[in-house]
Amino acid sequence: MATGAVPVADLITHRLPLDGAIDAFGIVERGEAIKVTIEP
Repeated sequence: MATGAVPVADLITHRLPLDGAIDAFGIVERGEAIKVTIEP
């Protein structure tokens, strides 16, 4: 990953604001995402 061989940014399927944290957990729990980030 450090060399850039794996495009990690492409694995993030959902980006949610901090106030969407509960929704983010639901998305993950239902298996609707590869990777979810919660951004301030």
